[in-house]
Amino acid sequence: MKKLILFGLIVLTTASFSFAEKIKWYSWEEAIKMAKKENKPMMVFVYAPWCHVCKKMNDKTFGSADVITTANKDFIPVKFDIEKEGIYTYNGKEYSGMELISKLSDNQFRGIPSTMFYSPAQDQSYLEVGYKKADKFIPLLAKYGEMKKE
Repeated sequence: MKKLILFGLIVLTTASFSFAEKIKWYSWEEAIKMAKKENKPMMVFVYAPWCHVCKKMNDKTFGSADVITTANKDFIPVKFDIEKEGIYTYNGKEYSGMELISKLSDNQFRGIPSTMFYSPAQDQSYLEVGYKKADKFIPLLAKYGEMKKE
């Protein structure tokens, strides 16, 4: 009987972790279309695969239940690998990844990790540079979530 109860607890614990909610990340192309259609701001997490601090922010900050809920509800989230080769279209023009982030940040981009909040409706962006713990990131989500209401 004890083995059966223990087995049941292990199954329930494993199931609860496997169904944990996560941020639904979109590509730039998907996100820009969705943001315009749904009149929502974009939350663009700018990172590089080799960046330890970026990974920490991805795991810790973007793993927080409050951040997940708000990001999925109020934003179109984008994970943007600054070093990924490719062409990104913005307002009918083509840019490399670094060129796009520089353009959107009005040449204020200073490093990774960074999170850009961008509203296509207002063609307005705000850049938050550096690692942010979840408790410091949640107020930013509230602040920049208001962009859709302007």
